Amino acid sequence: MKKLLALTCFILVFLIGMTNANPTDMVWVDIDDPGVSGHEGFIGQMSKYETTNAQYCQFLNDALDSGDITVSDNAIYGANGSNNGADFVGEVYYDLAGMGLTVNGATNGGATRINFSGGLFSVDSGFENHPVTWVSWYGATAFCNYYGYRLPTEWEWQAVADYDGSYIYGCGTTISNSIANYYNSNHPDGTSIVGAFGTYGYGVCDMAGNVWEWTSSCYYSNCSGGYRVPRGGSWSTYEEYCTVSTRGSYWPPNEMQWILGFRVCHSEVAVSIDIKPGSCPNPLNVNSNGVIPVSVLGTEDFDVYNISWAVLEGIPPLKISYEDVATPVGVYADECLCTKRGPDGYMDLVMHFNTQEIISGLCAPSDGQVISLAVVGELIDGTAIKGEDFVVIRNKKN
Repeated sequence: MKKLLALTCFILVFLIGMTNANPTDMVWVDIDDPGVSGHEGFIGQMSKYETTNAQYCQFLNDALDSGDITVSDNAIYGANGSNNGADFVGEVYYDLAGMGLTVNGATNGGATRINFSGGLFSVDSGFENHPVTWVSWYGATAFCNYYGYRLPTEWEWQAVADYDGSYIYGCGTTISNSIANYYNSNHPDGTSIVGAFGTYGYGVCDMAGNVWEWTSSCYYSNCSGGYRVPRGGSWSTYEEYCTVSTRGSYWPPNEMQWILGFRVCHSEVAVSIDIKPGSCPNPLNVNSNGVIPVSVLGTEDFDVYNISWAVLEGIPPLKISYEDVATPVGVYADECLCTKRGPDGYMDLVMHFNTQEIISGLCAPSDGQVISLAVVGELIDGTAIKGEDFVVIRNKKN
């Protein structure tokens, strides 16, 4: 039945022609922006559209099936299910009874459009491609964690929204009701179909108006109270709140409103890895029946305890431990491809792999061949990680 509902949602959204109802098949925009002066830029993929009711509905069905949410008194709460993404157990994700606002030409604008009946979630007809509202920061982040995405930081969001630095609004140097859904747009439903007002900058939509978008950033530098920063303005806000530099109200992470939604991003964090720590170069004997140690190296800016999982060339480790074993290559100017330097004061993730499992995937390597091996994985927040190191093939008989 869940598959039938998902197929029905997909067909409806496909016919409307805007976004895919499947959260694993987002429409992405590739972006490389240096960012606002003094803050981080963004290199990766940002979703072209705000997350829709159809996409969030599919998440709720998936998460219900995997035991990662519960339903109680018209509210959705996080639970510890079988999905690998981090959960917020007991925290509210979504309000099934969220009322809209009758103002600014809208009747019940921004109301909840997702329903729950007979053990299934569904979307009100015609609202599949409207942005989801009445979702908390917990609910937005849980969606990201479930599918391996993340919320952008507020500065990443601004880096994308201001395009080349010239944009005052997410829709350009000026704003009007013909290019953004904000105050006086008089849309009868409050929210509008995502992308209905065109694409701007890097090719993204609705970064000015429609719904405020949750970011991962705390409002206060010490994250006091857990308050989070939304960006972009909404269908009922004045134009001054739709500028790329405006920080929204400091809402707590369980806040849900008719004007709050989100978009997701997907970017890879480059990590330093060291195959056979202490060895340089790194020999890999194709006849070995032992194990090969591989370390993901911690640094001042990277805590390996935030790694959720990691594999080497698709092979899971036999065992893992946390030790300070090596220093990343390049810390010292005389190093190039490898290093024999030992501990540096930062904890590393040490993994051990079956050598023959790794060899079996290398397509008959020849003696002396230099091969790059890659570690990929995810952080707890769903952010992808990747790092590589080199081995020299040795064909020694045991």
